[in-house]
Amino acid sequence: MEMLDFGAVTFDWVSFFLDLILIGVPVGIVTYFVVWSSFRKKLAELEKRVGSLEKAGKSN
Repeated sequence: MEMLDFGAVTFDWVSFFLDLILIGVPVGIVTYFVVWSSFRKKLAELEKRVGSLEKAGKSN
């Protein structure tokens, strides 16, 4: 692959893809697990609320 030369700035495709792999992938994985754990917590709270509403509905 070639480097793009914009005068003062040179863009190297190889370093771009290495940065994408070495930085982007771990950041994406961490972000995925943070969002997933937050979603699971909200889902558990929602299940508790539904359970309490079902109990309240059966007792009436």
